[in-house]
Amino acid sequence: AADFNPQGVANTLWALSILLPIVVPGVFGTFVSDGLKFGDIQLTQMHQVFLTMRLDEELVPKVPSSVMDLLAEMGGKCERSFKQLEPTVSRTQREVAATVQSMGLLLKEEAVDEESFYSMDILLDSDAADAPSYALEAKSGWAVEVNGPSHYVQTLKGERRPNGSTLLKQRHLEGLGYAVVSIPYWEWGRVRGKQERVEYLASKLQLRGAPSCFLPEPRTEMKRASSEGARPAAERGGAEAGEKEAGGGRSSPSGGEGGGGGMRASV
Repeated sequence: AADFNPQGVANTLWALSILLPIVVPGVFGTFVSDGLKFGDIQLTQMHQVFLTMRLDEELVPKVPSSVMDLLAEMGGKCERSFKQLEPTVSRTQREVAATVQSMGLLLKEEAVDEESFYSMDILLDSDAADAPSYALEAKSGWAVEVNGPSHYVQTLKGERRPNGSTLLKQRHLEGLGYAVVSIPYWEWGRVRGKQERVEYLASKLQLRGAPSCFLPEPRTEMKRASSEGARPAAERGGAEAGEKEAGGGRSSPSGGEGGGGGMRASV
């Protein structure tokens, strides 16, 4: 550890925060010394290492006083570097946000958590729906993260798995009381049409404890079929023939490109 440069130290502690956070408090002092001069990139990583030790209930009692002293000394620099990272907004994120708005929910795009300084793609908080149970399900609200290709790695079997940055951000946000709703780019790309997108988002939110007020309206096609069922068969047949003549096709908007995670998600 004595031979590690600042980037090596930051990389090692950051990786341990993802893979084996329980050991971080014990090895922290071995890697970090007063002589190390961290640059901005390393300071953003160290910010996430400090968050791991502050937010993990199992780790808090294990953090030695010497590490807490370093946090007091370095914490401000780490936070300033982390806050300088600019989020990026993809077309997919805009599509998801537009669909959320069409559901009648209030949202905040690129909302910043004031404790961790993470930028969340879309935040639905306690004001997002007129339902008393809303805020009880997720203490801080629902953080909707639209994750593009850069948020995943591919296994040897060809399966996509969230990368370390994505996992660490999700763990920290959940530690802060948010219910994280992940929208993988390939799932969104398969959802076609406004109604299907609304139903997809509603199911995602409900899996994370959102209330029943997020249930979408019944499909337009189902409503129409139900109302037409009561009409005389001859009248229905005439209407159907007219529609075929007019060519009434329905457009299917594309899911677009992936991308969506704010830069604060991955450092």
